[in-house]
Amino acid sequence: MLPRDAQASRFTLDYQVNRVGDGAAVAGGYTTLVAFDYQRRRVTRLPEAFQAALTAPGRD
Repeated sequence: MLPRDAQASRFTLDYQVNRVGDGAAVAGGYTTLVAFDYQRRRVTRLPEAFQAALTAPGRD
């Protein structure tokens, strides 16, 4: 999984599934995740440390 499009309150994870044996890609996709404050019932900012981890070099 690789994060991309990290912004203040959301980021996207790209992923790929490879077949055992020959390693051929058989499926792929992405999921966009949004930080949400359930007490306030609204979108909120990702913690700074989390944002930094998403954009740090060598994270994969």
